[in-house]
Amino acid sequence: RAIAVGDAIERSSRIAAISEKAGASGSLVFVEIDHATSTAGVLAIEERQTLVYREAARADAALSPPEPGPGRFDPAGWHAH
Repeated sequence: RAIAVGDAIERSSRIAAISEKAGASGSLVFVEIDHATSTAGVLAIEERQTLVYREAARADAALSPPEPGPGRFDPAGWHAH
């Protein structure tokens, strides 16, 4: 069902899975969450969101982002509106 401007919606979420993996920067935990959005009691949207939690950085780790380069985001191409 399409959602129209002004419709009342209801969203329910549930944790579908939790998994732990080891990455180059330390432990990672992946949490998969299923969301269901309905309007007038009819399902309109289903989606799965994956959240990644990373082990805290070392106290002596650099706080600045890496320099832009191939395959990295370069904010210079973005303009504020």
